[in-house]
Amino acid sequence: MINIVLLCAGGMSTSILAKNIEEAALELGFECKVNAYGVPKARDVVLKRTQS
Repeated sequence: MINIVLLCAGGMSTSILAKNIEEAALELGFECKVNAYGVPKARDVVLKRTQS
């Protein structure tokens, strides 16, 4: 499974994009998990993923 992280200013419209990417990938036969985060949470997400 492929993990994809999208970061943007607020995260709201990006969550729609994340859902569309997951659906398109599934149609093409790829398994992926797409997460969308706003900038305020981005630092926490990046630090958590690099430390695990």
